[in-house]
Amino acid sequence: MSKNMTRWLIILAIILVVFSAIVFIIPFEHNLVFWVAYSFGVLAIILQVYIFHIAFTGEGTAKSRFYGFPIARI
Repeated sequence: MSKNMTRWLIILAIILVVFSAIVFIIPFEHNLVFWVAYSFGVLAIILQVYIFHIAFTGEGTAKSRFYGFPIARI
């Protein structure tokens, strides 16, 4: 694992901790809607690890995956 990927993992871990802290500090009812929304929020943050891996590693090119538009280089 490269230094760049390790840095992204640390940043995403910090984002996940801050997201969870803010969600549970704000006082409101934690009903089913809250848990569904929280679960999808956490899932979205965790899936960023896979998305960053695809976008920023040398395995295949982002250009070949997105119709010639190099989205990871913008």
